[in-house]
Amino acid sequence: MTSPEKRTPAGGPGRVGKASCGWEVYQSSPVDRLLSRLEGVKQTGPGRWLARCPAHQDCSPSLSIKQCDGGVILLHDFAGCGAADILAAVGLELRDLFPRDYGRHGSGPRPDWQRDRIQAALDHEDLILEIARADLAKGKTLSADDRSRALQARDRARVLRRKLHARH
Repeated sequence: MTSPEKRTPAGGPGRVGKASCGWEVYQSSPVDRLLSRLEGVKQTGPGRWLARCPAHQDCSPSLSIKQCDGGVILLHDFAGCGAADILAAVGLELRDLFPRDYGRHGSGPRPDWQRDRIQAALDHEDLILEIARADLAKGKTLSADDRSRALQARDRARVLRRKLHARH
């Protein structure tokens, strides 16, 4: 997306124009829908913008916008306006900060950070099971607490393996 130094909302300042209600809204990304409704938009880096906050009289840009890897939009107004107020001022809702298919079953593989966290938890539970097996192989008897924790690790590992291999 090319980013002009300044944008005005469709239909003029403070109004939501006809274009925002048509099919193109469903075809555009969350960041495009938001940026097209803000004034004084300036790109500050890849996936980052500053704009004047529509929820208060803003003489200089105080609204920071960031597009995350999955297409999710983060908002922060340095003057203190909340995301819901900012979005309401331009005719959007909190759900408009997310791609249409965000979090839906079958929408694609888990983001890497989720897979990494699940894998780390699985590795931890597997380590507990390995320690318990090694103790048993040496002929040691597990205490009630150790046996309970080993059974818990087995159950958690099963769930984590399912999550790791699930598409959502």
